Amino acid sequence: MSGVEVLRDFSWRLTASEAAPLRQGAERQIPPCITSARKTLLRSSVAPPARLLMASQETDGRAFDLSAANTAKVAGATGVVLALGVSVMAARRLIRPLWALTDAAQRMRDGDGSALVPVTTADEIGRLTETFNLMVTHRGRLEHQRRAMVGDVAPTGMALG
Repeated sequence: MSGVEVLRDFSWRLTASEAAPLRQGAERQIPPCITSARKTLLRSSVAPPARLLMASQETDGRAFDLSAANTAKVAGATGVVLALGVSVMAARRLIRPLWALTDAAQRMRDGDGSALVPVTTADEIGRLTETFNLMVTHRGRLEHQRRAMVGDVAPTGMALG
């Protein structure tokens, strides 16, 4: 379009020589032309997230809108993430006492007679822990009685020999 000078910042002005005849129609035609040229030049260098933020009604439908369907999708995804988080926390809470029982059983196997586990719940795992602690206590009494009996028998056996 002759008589129009486009500046570096994409602003424009009519040249003085042809300003009068173009003035009426140019003022309506030039801004859409410059906007189209700007979009064409910037299309290859603007990242998709920037397009998302700069989306307008003129875009090709890739902009994210908060319609009822999209809101339902976001709510569903949030619900799934929350459900997974709650499941992980519940599983860890249930498994922690079992890990403590397993650790105590391994200590008993290795000869540690004081492998008591604190009872933290009143459910099945708590009852299992109480039973385990009673077993450890009973095993400790039996071990003490065995040592006492061996101690009583050993000096007698040495005197006879």
